[in-house]
Amino acid sequence: MKINRNILISVIILLVLCIGGMQLNHYFSIKDMENSYESVINFKEAEKSQLKNSLDLKIEDSRVMQQHIISQDVALNQFKKEFKDYKKVNSYLKSEVISTIRGLEAKYDSVKKDDFAGITIADGGYISKKDVAKNFLRIPANFEYKDEWLSLNGTVNKKSTTIDSLSMFNKFDAIIGYKKSDKSFGWLRKKDPVVELKSYSPYTKITHVNNVVINDKKSKTKNILLSTPAVFIYGLIGGGILLN
Repeated sequence: MKINRNILISVIILLVLCIGGMQLNHYFSIKDMENSYESVINFKEAEKSQLKNSLDLKIEDSRVMQQHIISQDVALNQFKKEFKDYKKVNSYLKSEVISTIRGLEAKYDSVKKDDFAGITIADGGYISKKDVAKNFLRIPANFEYKDEWLSLNGTVNKKSTTIDSLSMFNKFDAIIGYKKSDKSFGWLRKKDPVVELKSYSPYTKITHVNNVVINDKKSKTKNILLSTPAVFIYGLIGGGILLN
């Protein structure tokens, strides 16, 4: 049986288009994966350059809140002031924390007993310089406190106490994604859009977390257009046009 030459050429072109399209889709997938691995490496390197590594720390406080999902157009329209310098926004996270210091004992500079003299009391009593050094403080006196998250130093004067320097350090982790609900089971579990903020400082309490996630429809459309089924359909369409 003779095969029409035009049909044969069309079938070959159709196969080439399908294979080429699938190869192109595979190429983009590989590039995306390479870029992703490179980003992960950069992320971990940046973590190492920070003052403290999260892996070595204990989480002191965590708060999970429902995130709000809106479109790109609505985001740019409703948050004009916040997003005025942006053409495209992926997420907008706002949080509120409060830092509290309790039971902190700051040490005074070490004082030598020789710095003091005995005190003679009006009724004839006498306080030795040993007891003076133990129970009295010569002012101005400097004090200092320092731990992993807090640094404090100041001066005690006759009528006041001066805080010369107060530095508080904290580290936060923010996770924005879809969390599986505990109310259902297995693969049927509903995925809830949430934002989770974690704090590592024992002095800090997270009081509020709020997040807006912008749903990028163009990204989903791009994935569909470059999918393998779509590429196959392109090939069929191209082959049909050639056959006609």
